[in-house]
Amino acid sequence: MREEAERKAAEDAARLEAEQAAREQALREEAERQAAEETARLEAEQAAREQALREEAERQAAEEAARLQAEQAAREQALREEAKRKAARKKAELAEQKRRKAEERAQLKAQRAEEAAREKSELARKKRIEAQETAKLEAELTERKRQATEEVAKQQAILDEFKRKAAAEAAKLQALQEETARKAAQEIAQHQAEQERKEAERLAVAQQERKERARRQLQQESEQKRLVAAQDQQRKAEEHRKITEREAQLAAEKEAQAAQRKAMEEQAVTRAAAELTQQPSLKSARARVKTNLELPRRNIERGQVPPTATRRKHQAGEPNLYSLRPFRNTPEVRSRAQRSRAHMRTSFMTAALALATLMILLGRFWSLDAPQVITGASTVAISPNTGPVLLAGNQLLLHDRSGIGTRTLPLATLGLSSLQAPMVFDTNGELIALGKLKTAAKDPDQIESLQLLRCDLDAATCDLFSQHLSGINIAGFAMHELDRSIFIADAHNGQLAHASSDGVVLAQVSAPIPENPVLRLESGLLFMNSALGPAVSVFRYDEKAFGQQLDEILLLPPDAVTAEQSRVKDFVRTASFWWVSMYNPETNNAALYRFDGQWNFVERAELPPGTQPQQLISWGQKTLVRDNSQLPVQRFNANGAPEVPLISDLLVTLADEQHRATLVQGVAWRISAILCALVSVIGLCIGIVQRLRGLVYKSHRERGATPVDEYAEVVHWVDPAPDRMMQLRRTGISYALMALALVLLAIGQSASALQLTALLLGLCGPAIALLLVARGSIGHIGIFQEQLLLVDHNNMYHLGAGPRIAYRGPFLLLDDVVVFTGSRSLPAFAARQLHGGVTPLAEAGIKVDRNTLLVKLLQCRHPIAQGAVATVVLLTISCALLGLQGIF
Repeated sequence: MREEAERKAAEDAARLEAEQAAREQALREEAERQAAEETARLEAEQAAREQALREEAERQAAEEAARLQAEQAAREQALREEAKRKAARKKAELAEQKRRKAEERAQLKAQRAEEAAREKSELARKKRIEAQETAKLEAELTERKRQATEEVAKQQAILDEFKRKAAAEAAKLQALQEETARKAAQEIAQHQAEQERKEAERLAVAQQERKERARRQLQQESEQKRLVAAQDQQRKAEEHRKITEREAQLAAEKEAQAAQRKAMEEQAVTRAAAELTQQPSLKSARARVKTNLELPRRNIERGQVPPTATRRKHQAGEPNLYSLRPFRNTPEVRSRAQRSRAHMRTSFMTAALALATLMILLGRFWSLDAPQVITGASTVAISPNTGPVLLAGNQLLLHDRSGIGTRTLPLATLGLSSLQAPMVFDTNGELIALGKLKTAAKDPDQIESLQLLRCDLDAATCDLFSQHLSGINIAGFAMHELDRSIFIADAHNGQLAHASSDGVVLAQVSAPIPENPVLRLESGLLFMNSALGPAVSVFRYDEKAFGQQLDEILLLPPDAVTAEQSRVKDFVRTASFWWVSMYNPETNNAALYRFDGQWNFVERAELPPGTQPQQLISWGQKTLVRDNSQLPVQRFNANGAPEVPLISDLLVTLADEQHRATLVQGVAWRISAILCALVSVIGLCIGIVQRLRGLVYKSHRERGATPVDEYAEVVHWVDPAPDRMMQLRRTGISYALMALALVLLAIGQSASALQLTALLLGLCGPAIALLLVARGSIGHIGIFQEQLLLVDHNNMYHLGAGPRIAYRGPFLLLDDVVVFTGSRSLPAFAARQLHGGVTPLAEAGIKVDRNTLLVKLLQCRHPIAQGAVATVVLLTISCALLGLQGIF
């Protein structure tokens, strides 16, 4: 029974100890995990800051050492070159002295020795000076290294102090419960260690006692059991007492924490009330004042700023502290470089695709044939059955006897691929003209040459006039009205030919043929414009004497002689008068003259300005004058008086449709090209900006801002410029006057509406930029001991000194916080305070390049950057409008 009781007591004790050990192990593991996480986070932040400080110090030391070494090398090189120059000069002087009188050699030798000694002494002195300078530079370098080391140590001390403060504040305000848990875990661990030690001692004593009981008598066992039971009871009482004390301590800490939080809230409310009392325009609110600041002010508690009973005076350049928000080094900030590289690749790829599309569009546009522009009829023929027939583009326009259009007949409907002058109608109403059949394109021998065609417009069919004329290069022809025989002029071979109505060649002779021959049959004779001068050649066309030249009618109107119009372009007989178009072969200037039946000059026909008589058509008692650059066909009566021009409604409609189609096609091509060009330029610009952004944010040197409440009471704020708005107003008025002068100058130069629109858009860009700068906030600049507190236009602030500050021109930068200090035309802050307090602190920082400044301005969306982007966009739109002006 005794052994059974001992075994049960031992099992109960073991079970209790196992449960207590499990609870203590769980608490200990939780406390160790939280402590390890906090330690790892703090160590990582400390390592990053230490690495940044070490890299900055090493970089500055390396730059200083490189500069000193370069200066020393430059001095040594200059001394060596000076010594070489002196040696060369001395050698030249010695050579000159040797050529002089022989009696002076001894003196020259003495002088040379003396100069050599002096030069040696000078070199020795220079070497000493150089050694002294080298030693001085080395000492200066050592001193600067020491200063850099001290700066690193100082920064490390500041970092350690900041870490200590951050850890203390985090433990006091944000992790009070965790600290309590850690303390409890430590107490549990100490208690467990004490218990283990006591248990080990107890086991040793028990083992010793058991050994002694074994050696002694069995009656000592009862005494040992009583002792063990007493010890267990005492241990349980001790554990219960400690647990009770720990619970009481936790409750006291919770009460202290609640009291501290209440005191902090009361301090925040007191400060908010003090701030609000400085703004009399604001009404008092019942709700508790809220702030964006992360930590409350603790300066008075820490003793940094002595408490004062009087209210602090509000400074002119001081911001509303409750609207400020600190810069934070978030994961998004740290991943900027990676995201910028991805955006850069996308932008460059888009720009490349747009540029390739632009090249394809331009290549396709240049490979296309020029669109056929219809400005007038290509040729005109008079049908005996209907009226005028005009050839315009690839269509025949048919009209009635009054000149009103009846229908349009495309050449494709007739089976033709092309058709050209001359065109005549025979007595049967069939059209005889030069052209190409679509089926002839399959014959290689007929691709280059034109064929004489016969077309039935009513049946919409065309065929070769005759197969017998396939070997003749027809340049001009005329048809006999009675037997429908054809008289042909071959300019290529210089021959005149006569063919029957079936195309059988009846006669063929050689004759001088002009480049564009015009044949007319009149009074049994064949007339043709001369190839030699301002004349009309007269030939016989009967079978016995075909091609025999009878006369050469010389045409010398005074105006034609004055204008050197020495060639006949076209001529026709209407009623009893001859109408002749003569031109200058060099200037192509032409005029229309009228002769009587005996070729005596009568007068010069008055044509509208700009009209060139290219074809003359006889229409009954009327004479038509065609110019393919004008839609109207001029009309004259039998007496030579001008009448109402023949204006074809079909030709006007066709020209309008063709003009609209050409315009739409041009608009489509230009808009596509401009869009592709804009996309490529925009993609390239965005890619370049993203590349610069990736390079700027590659170093990951950003650091979060400390709470402003810690030093808000002692910051000296820079006042804004007193006359800022007045100066901006003057700048705006000056720019408005300049823009008005440019607009008036453009109007005086008769600029088009599209050009004026582009000019106004381009001028609106700087105006918008000036408006954004005027309406935007200039930010705030504060001075705290040797540090600058910058607040940008978005109320984001940052604090830094030394290499943490970057500057470029009138811009100050602290990570993403950018402040524009102002210029002469765009003032921002008081110049005297800037030069007195801000400039020395800023010059202790790092001067960044333009790319870094550009990236920072775009990142913070500064009003100056927004104005520059608006200006570039509007200028791009203006250039695009100027590129479209050729369409409209």
